[in-house]
Amino acid sequence: MEQQEYKLFMSLLAKWMSQDNITGSTARIAASTPVTELRKIHDELRATNITGCLKDAKIKLLDAMNDDLTMYLYFMQNDAKGNLEIPNLKISYLNKLSDSIDLSTNCKNKFGLKSNS
Repeated sequence: MEQQEYKLFMSLLAKWMSQDNITGSTARIAASTPVTELRKIHDELRATNITGCLKDAKIKLLDAMNDDLTMYLYFMQNDAKGNLEIPNLKISYLNKLSDSIDLSTNCKNKFGLKSNS
């Protein structure tokens, strides 16, 4: 059970990171489609039943995703208030993402899970 959840979690994390790179390199005027794809990944993770040691990693990753999505929404709106919030959201996103990865790594090590199986 832990191995399946870990594989699914890592798959969604990899999908998120790949789509986030694409979204981050998209022009403001065309960002809505890539942001929608990020939202779909977020919703997929939220709907995924993850228990045990990965539960906290999932929560942290969802929090990070929320910050990232908010950051992109501010970017697309291009308003002064949003532009002031983006740097804080970026730091929060990266910290939560790092925490999520640390928690998932601890879980992997605890149960001897394999990343590539």
